[in-house]
Amino acid sequence: MHELSIDKVAVKFNLNPSQVRSWYCKYKNEGIVGLRPKPKGRPAKAMNKRKAIKKSTIKPTKEEQYKQRIADLEARIADQEMEIDILKKLRALRQQREKNKH
Repeated sequence: MHELSIDKVAVKFNLNPSQVRSWYCKYKNEGIVGLRPKPKGRPAKAMNKRKAIKKSTIKPTKEEQYKQRIADLEARIADQEMEIDILKKLRALRQQREKNKH
């Protein structure tokens, strides 16, 4: 799991911190698909005004689905490892407290 802050990532890769923050927010909200380039410009006008303009939904490719799944699993592993570390520390503190009592 990457432990660098947004500012440190920006400095490391010589990027604007606000751009890195923007990418991070898009990734957190939309996953890997959110980082895909979006079409530029104004959407084309509908030929018939009675027809509702449907918002296009971007579907992830298989590769993007796999990358998202890997990222999700890595995040879960990091959370589990953190929880285990906390429990180990708690156990050590309790054992220390018991030794001090006797």
